[in-house]
Amino acid sequence: MVAHTCTLCGEPVTRNQMELEIELTRHGATPGLTRYHLHTKCFAAWELERKQRGSERVPEAVSPI
Repeated sequence: MVAHTCTLCGEPVTRNQMELEIELTRHGATPGLTRYHLHTKCFAAWELERKQRGSERVPEAVSPI
């Protein structure tokens, strides 16, 4: 059974897998709270890329629409 879909890779995060949930507050025209679900390996890859670029912002693939 699938609990969520990984925001980065698009693959299912099944109930027997560990996942990370990230909550980000949106500002601007559509303020609110957005939740992202990620596999632990996908989060690690995102975090590595973010640190290598020296960026604190969320990558385009995860940015709210």
